[in-house]
Amino acid sequence: MTGDLTVEIKGLESISRAFEQIGAKMRGKKMKEILDAAATPLWQNMIAYAPISTTSDHPGRLKGSIAKRKAWVREFAMGIYVGTDAAAYIGQGFYGSFLEYGYQMGRLRVSRSARGSTGDTRIRVPAKPWARPAILAAQNACVELLRSGVARLVEGAAQ
Repeated sequence: MTGDLTVEIKGLESISRAFEQIGAKMRGKKMKEILDAAATPLWQNMIAYAPISTTSDHPGRLKGSIAKRKAWVREFAMGIYVGTDAAAYIGQGFYGSFLEYGYQMGRLRVSRSARGSTGDTRIRVPAKPWARPAILAAQNACVELLRSGVARLVEGAAQ
């Protein structure tokens, strides 16, 4: 016995339109607001964890250089940058990475004498991490804010 099976799906066009709206909203102003809100705990933590110099003429310069801004926008991607204004070790807070990872002071002076090389005479300054602890402390809050914001955006577009 042969028979034709007919299946009719109602509402497929409205589902298709809802997915198109979700895609448009994920690239729009609402998504930027969600990313900005999700990055706020990290920004606040980095400011709170940034060390203040007690010997500098300008204490608090590193804290003042920490910014939160739009990082990139493409057709299907956008992001928020949180960190110092010190791209390529320039700007007010250029030394933040030196504190984070440590550094060596002085010039590399290797002198050769009759007894051989005297070695590296630079002073090693140990790392005093501040950014990584700030990131680790804020990561759960950032992820939760991003997750809830995207969920609200998707639910609003689907209705």
